[in-house]
Amino acid sequence: DKLNVNNVNVLQGGAGFDIMECEFPSLNQYDETFKTRYHNSPIPRSWIVYWQSKDHATKGLTIPGKNEFIPSDFTILPLSRLPQPSIVMDEDGFKAYWKQDSSLPKSYVNCKFFIPEFYKDPQLVAILRLYLELVSESLDTVTYPASTAEYRYSLSPVSEGFNLRVEGFSDSETFFKFLKLVVTALRDPPPVTDMRFKYQVQEMVYDQLNKIYKDQPFRQGFYLARLFYQTYSYDNRDINSHILKLKQQQVLEGGKELMKKLAVKCFVFGNLDVREALRYVEYIRDQFLSHIMKSSYSYRGTVLVLPPGRWIWQVPVLNPTETNNCIFVINEISARTVSGPSLRKSILLTLLATIMKDPAYATLRTQEQLGYTVFTGTLKMLSVDYFYLLLQGSHYTPEVMMKRVVEFLHSYKNTLTTLVANGTAEHPSGEEWFSTTKQEAINLLLSRPESQVGLAEYYSDTSQSNWPFFNRKEYIITAGRSITKEDLITFYHNYIIGDARQLIVQLHGAGYQTHQNTSVPHKQILDEHSIQKLKEKLFPVNTEFVW
Repeated sequence: DKLNVNNVNVLQGGAGFDIMECEFPSLNQYDETFKTRYHNSPIPRSWIVYWQSKDHATKGLTIPGKNEFIPSDFTILPLSRLPQPSIVMDEDGFKAYWKQDSSLPKSYVNCKFFIPEFYKDPQLVAILRLYLELVSESLDTVTYPASTAEYRYSLSPVSEGFNLRVEGFSDSETFFKFLKLVVTALRDPPPVTDMRFKYQVQEMVYDQLNKIYKDQPFRQGFYLARLFYQTYSYDNRDINSHILKLKQQQVLEGGKELMKKLAVKCFVFGNLDVREALRYVEYIRDQFLSHIMKSSYSYRGTVLVLPPGRWIWQVPVLNPTETNNCIFVINEISARTVSGPSLRKSILLTLLATIMKDPAYATLRTQEQLGYTVFTGTLKMLSVDYFYLLLQGSHYTPEVMMKRVVEFLHSYKNTLTTLVANGTAEHPSGEEWFSTTKQEAINLLLSRPESQVGLAEYYSDTSQSNWPFFNRKEYIITAGRSITKEDLITFYHNYIIGDARQLIVQLHGAGYQTHQNTSVPHKQILDEHSIQKLKEKLFPVNTEFVW
């Protein structure tokens, strides 16, 4: 009874006006907080009479009904005594985990849909990307009421297939209703208009090209590294060429065909018990039951291993107005497993990247002023670990920057040897310094997000990775306990400066030319032809997916 014209308030505002139109007086009041003049006045009676007239009534204008996705049950469940995470379903081609978290009344379902072999064909990659866009398009309008009630979903293509994420308040009936809505659209999305499909294609291509041509050079370096090392990784420009040729019917039929052979991994997390988790995963399994493979699936992605030595790949920055150069040095370490030697290398790699972060910045940026961006860190492509050092700037040629980076890496071994022997002012003995720094690296490997949504992502990533072990803490602590100062020096020599496998991606900005006679020693210059020959010749490391 309050929703009538007698209870309407109207706010009118604008920049620069002094006298409002109609029957309002001057803005003769002033608000100190917002630093603006204003005036309050009753709505003129003539307006109300006009609103009430039949001539003004708009046919079909109605107040929306009740939002069916507004949750009503916010009960925090008591923690279960069952071991967690628990495997709640383990069938051929379908595996699901559950873990309870009662910090908030929220639930999360994260699924990875593995599609074997599709990644070997860039056209199939293009079809999957567009298919997921069509699914999202069909869901945009119907999921809007759910989004206002904090229920959300996401669909994202990955190298093995695609990820589905559904999250929201843990009210079981409302969550289940939203989950069914999303999964139904994923299984059978309705077509869109031809105009809308063309718009989606153009938007997708534009976004990809925008990323390629307008990103910072160092981001292009990360992108190129993944293209170089991963066997089945395609340049977005190649995928775009396929996207532009596809028709909507091809996408719908091709997407459904791709999902006729699936393997699925799920992780259900949040304020729900095991029975509710099982209800969700059983529904997902049943919707795709005829498509799930009846034999266990292992995704065997591969990464290339360079021969020992220094390999230099000279490429122009794709943005034609970009004047910055970038040197991206990547050293391959090893494939990550739960074996003792591999874990020791992972700990030593994390330790080294932590130690070198500040000295690299101080030397290359502050002292020598070679560039304004300096990073050291670790990369993981599939299950292989890498160390990287990145330098970006515009004052020096790529050759000078690369030479100084290589010299820094070689000279730092002496610095590291001194640290191990003598420590620092804060830790005056080498043993104390090493013990403290090693523990920091182990803590970093063991760290977990603090937020509920972050934990949901963490556990999901763990279950779907090549290293799906939730008790990794004991493995890491055991492996780290035996690492010595001498191990760190040996690791640096073997994997950073000695007989290391090192790729230097040299990105040169506008106005710079590549030079084959660069003064960096022990180099082999790569081009597109030699890279292709390497990929044909080298036996790639098999990074088998642990189901």
